[in-house]
Amino acid sequence: MEKGLLIIAHGSRVEETKEVVEKVAEKIRVLGHYKDVKTAFMEFNDPAISTAIEYFVKEGIFEITAVPMFLFEGIHIREDIPQIFEKEKEKYPEDSVKIL
Repeated sequence: MEKGLLIIAHGSRVEETKEVVEKVAEKIRVLGHYKDVKTAFMEFNDPAISTAIEYFVKEGIFEITAVPMFLFEGIHIREDIPQIFEKEKEKYPEDSVKIL
């Protein structure tokens, strides 16, 4: 099964912060451990988590490892991201998409 890595960040109105996350993703992407590495953001920037997951599925990537890029464990980590993942799992047939 093809594997993808999803790096999730908070997002910011400051464009440079998105660029930092994208640079981290590119450094991981060139290592070749995943078929693709994507970024997603909770606020202010695109794509959203659901959009990034949709991109993976369209590419035939059904095993997605999600890595939050946050300094602290706040409400996004404890509640928002798990809720988004549960909704996303409902969109796809059982076992077709694994979000780790």
